[in-house]
Amino acid sequence: MNPITDHRFDIQPRLSRRRFSLLVATCVAAWAASPLVMASDDPHVQLIRDPDFQRGFQLLRPEPGKKVPCGIVRGPDSKPAVWNLAQWSSRFPFDDSTPVIQTADGARQLQNPARRVQFGGQQGILSLAVDTGIEYGDALRRKDQPWVHLLVSQRFERQPALGQLSALRLTLSGRLVRSVELKREQNPRIHAAHCLMFVTVQNMEKGNAGYGDLLWFGIPIYDNRTREVNTYAAKDFAGTGKFIFTPTPDPPARPNIHDGDWSHLDLDLLPRIREGVNLARDRGFLQDLEEVDAYRVTGMNLGWEMPGTYDVEIRIRKLRLLAVH
Repeated sequence: MNPITDHRFDIQPRLSRRRFSLLVATCVAAWAASPLVMASDDPHVQLIRDPDFQRGFQLLRPEPGKKVPCGIVRGPDSKPAVWNLAQWSSRFPFDDSTPVIQTADGARQLQNPARRVQFGGQQGILSLAVDTGIEYGDALRRKDQPWVHLLVSQRFERQPALGQLSALRLTLSGRLVRSVELKREQNPRIHAAHCLMFVTVQNMEKGNAGYGDLLWFGIPIYDNRTREVNTYAAKDFAGTGKFIFTPTPDPPARPNIHDGDWSHLDLDLLPRIREGVNLARDRGFLQDLEEVDAYRVTGMNLGWEMPGTYDVEIRIRKLRLLAVH
C-alpha cells in the first residue's frame, strides 16, 4: 500500500469552501423545484435513505455545472437508486458502458484508469478513489480551471424544520486508505485533496421571496493540508453565491483520519446549524424568511473535490443523520 502523506501548511485550507464547485448551482435549482415531503411525527427519523449504499447510483455526466444522468448502476438491493454519483470535470467518467464487478462479499465495483467506486456488500462501505495524475495529465491544474469531483448526493424525502428538532445527530466512520502527492511543486492555495460532507439548510416556504435560498453547512472529513481544519464562514464565490459555514467538528474525529485507521464522528449538528443561519443573516444572507426555526434540512453530498494532483482513496461506513424531534 502507498504511504499516507501528512502535510502541514501555514495557509488555511479555504480553496474548496471559498469556490465550492460548479455542481452546486444546478443542484440548488433542482432541489428547490422538488416537492417538499414533511417530516414525520416519529421522535427519531433517519434522514439519509440507503445509508449503507445497497441500492446503487444514478450516474451524472462530467460537464461542470450540469446535472445530466448518464446511466444507472444497480446495487445488491433491487429497489430504485436514491443516490447520485457526481463526476464533474472528469476525463474518465463512468457511464452505462462501464462494467460492474461483484466482489466476494457482495459489493459492487466500478473502475477505470482514473477512478474507482465500490459500494454495498456485507459491511455497507462506500469506497471512493481518484487518481488526478491521470485526470490532469502532465500539467498542474490552473487556478481558473475546473477541478475533478467524485461524490455522492441525495435529496431528503423528510425535511424537518429546525424548530421541530431537539437534535440533529450525524454519525459516520471514515478511513483514509491513501493520499499520495504526485507532484511536489504544487501550490496549497490552488492544489489540494479533500473530502467533505455538506448539508443543505433551505427556505422551503412556497410563495416566499427567498424560496429555495440556502446555507451550505459543511463537515470536513479530510484535507491533505492540515490535520485540524479551522472554522470557515464566507460567501461561495464559485457558482451559487450562497453562504458557506464549515465549523471545526466538536468533538473532533477520533482517531485522526490522517493516521489511516477508522476515524469516527458523532456530532449534534443542530446548534452549529443555528449558529450558521444566524451568522449568514448577520452578513446579509437568508433575509427573506423571518424565523430561523422555519429553515429546513433538505439534502446532502459527500466525497472528493480534487483541485490538486494526488492519488487518493477514502472509505465511508455507518453514515447516519438522525433527526430527533
